[in-house]
Amino acid sequence: MGTLNTVLADVGTQFGISGSKSTALLSGLLSMITETPGGIAGFLDRFREAGLSEVVSSWVGGNTPHPISNTALEAAVGRDAIDRIASKAGLSFATAASAVSYMLPWLIQRLTPGGLVPNRLPNDILPYASSATAVVVAGTREAALAVERRVKSGAPAWLWPLLAEPMRAGSAIAGSSSRCVEV
Repeated sequence: MGTLNTVLADVGTQFGISGSKSTALLSGLLSMITETPGGIAGFLDRFREAGLSEVVSSWVGGNTPHPISNTALEAAVGRDAIDRIASKAGLSFATAASAVSYMLPWLIQRLTPGGLVPNRLPNDILPYASSATAVVVAGTREAALAVERRVKSGAPAWLWPLLAEPMRAGSAIAGSSSRCVEV
């Protein structure tokens, strides 16, 4: 999951959105992929049919996945699909389209190691596919990042476990990082 965590953090930084919203975008994108007839292969075919075969080839088994524009994303998956993802994440269409366009090449590269397109999502990706689970994953990740920020700010080592415990409990109870308190 490391690569996806990095991409989610990058999306948050690049587009100024919270970890839970980034995770909601990823969850929506994964849902779109799994709901496409033919799964991952069928989803990629939509991009090939939109004239993006070379771009898709860079994602599947390529070392550096080529970016995709918002316009190309919309041509391949349709405005309604992006609107649904945006709505579930609580973001504008433009922000969601930009973030998904950024996220998609890295996600496909992660889903297709060695250029092999799997029939279903790998087990380590499944927690991101369920929106309820995605919120918990995002909350836990944000709590860990908050502890890391606090530790890097010079908190004494003996205090680290004490800082982590309330944040972990808060994200598990609330199910959302928005209620976690940074101490």
